[in-house]
Amino acid sequence: MSNAVPEVATVADIHASIEQAREAGCGQSSPSEMAALADRLTRHIRQMTPTAQAAVDELWHGDTRWYSLRTRLDGIEHQAARSLGEGALAAHVELGLLAADTAWLLTRYGPTE
Repeated sequence: MSNAVPEVATVADIHASIEQAREAGCGQSSPSEMAALADRLTRHIRQMTPTAQAAVDELWHGDTRWYSLRTRLDGIEHQAARSLGEGALAAHVELGLLAADTAWLLTRYGPTE
């Protein structure tokens, strides 16, 4: 299976990346495998973020829902900008967080097929 991610990933591509990251977090993955998965998840996050931001920006900015979603998106962007941590445990944790953030975005703002 190729690690290449098309310019615009499909729902199936994103689901596959999430599942691979979750499986990697449960096993003995090499640092290079985890870095490649983190890169794929980050690209998926970057693909979905503009849609999410546009949807959130349509909300009234004084609403608690806007604040909650804006804070969540800011956290996702911050997480995606980080590199995998030093050591196996830190890398597994970071990969799991990226997978969870990608799944959250996919559920709410992902591409439709």
